[in-house]
Amino acid sequence: MRSKHFKERAFEQVEYNYWKKLVGEILVPGVPGSYPSEGEILSAYNEMSARHPECKCKILKAKNLGQPKPSSECLFQRGDKISGIWIIRQMGSTDDVLEFFMSSAQLYVSLKHKGLPSIFVRSATCNLQQTMKNFEDFIDNYLLHLVGLEQEKIEFEKMLKIEKMAKLSIRTGVSQVLSSLSYEWNLVDKGECFALRIGLGKKKLVEMSLNDKNFTKRIPAIPEMLKNIEGLLKIMPFPVDISMTKELLKL
Repeated sequence: MRSKHFKERAFEQVEYNYWKKLVGEILVPGVPGSYPSEGEILSAYNEMSARHPECKCKILKAKNLGQPKPSSECLFQRGDKISGIWIIRQMGSTDDVLEFFMSSAQLYVSLKHKGLPSIFVRSATCNLQQTMKNFEDFIDNYLLHLVGLEQEKIEFEKMLKIEKMAKLSIRTGVSQVLSSLSYEWNLVDKGECFALRIGLGKKKLVEMSLNDKNFTKRIPAIPEMLKNIEGLLKIMPFPVDISMTKELLKL
């Protein structure tokens, strides 16, 4: 079973965040309380239909727009009042779908991409002209977005390799330093860092964090640090708990 840390570091999360940022830039809020006119809606529909015939562009009517999800019942017919627009674009496969839906009842942009959770961006208002331009730009640049995602994957895998090498170095370094000393110790992988716990006799424990940024300085200093702590404990007239917080410890 994957650990919680592995799930957080899985590339699927990086991929989701990548698409969420791009989708989040499509929908541009308009003036609060305002709504695009019938002419603006019809113009957006005509322009998108003309430039992108591969999109499924549908005009919505006012009746039945309170439904939780758009359906054929709210599609425009001759004589109806135009009240919204619904654009669907399949992005290369049945699993990749970009959608824009705007009506007096709801307004959102969504993306379904492969096996990722659906991404929804909602707003109470809409700058229709700018949103349609962004929607079109997303479609036109989709292949470039895929190239960008591949670069994200390369960087992610590079960081995983660096992280793996750092963790191996921490384990090896701690073992080399403490194997010649007479302390009981335990190294616990907490995901973002290691917790090194060293026993100093009965009911005495020292704990420190080790990560890829500090281990090269901290591991070599462990023997001298333990020696100093033991010397301090010997001269103390009564037991004292000593803790070091991130605010006080800047190494």
